[in-house]
Amino acid sequence: MQSDSGLLRWLNVPFVYNAFSAAVGANALRRRLIENHVRAKPGDKVIDIGCGSALALQWLPEVQYVGLDINPASVAFTRPPHGAEAPAVCGRSPPW
Repeated sequence: MQSDSGLLRWLNVPFVYNAFSAAVGANALRRRLIENHVRAKPGDKVIDIGCGSALALQWLPEVQYVGLDINPASVAFTRPPHGAEAPAVCGRSPPW
């Protein structure tokens, strides 16, 4: 279940989340994780579960990318800068 109170409410706003991630160093950690563990090569297929606003794309080579997230604002935020290279799907898992 997604919380909508306090700071978590603001982190559901993609621009605020991206700024917060950069401020606390999460982007550097995300970049190292992708470079050291994902190690995608051009042409690979990548499914990013919990993609947010698809920040991972800036450290991935030319891959076939699909992002999944439950926040419709984040999914909508991925489309303008990344366009067709970053199809994203919004949805919630069943309530069980």
